[in-house]
Amino acid sequence: MTFRKKFDLTLRNMQRILLKKKPSDLMIYIMGK
Repeated sequence: MTFRKKFDLTLRNMQRILLKKKPSDLMIYIMGK
């Protein structure tokens, strides 16, 4: 549960950072996973 919560927070922070650069890069990263 705590791991999931921490993972979600990390993912959210990564999305925020990547969105500042290129939204397409974020989509490619997610699809890659």
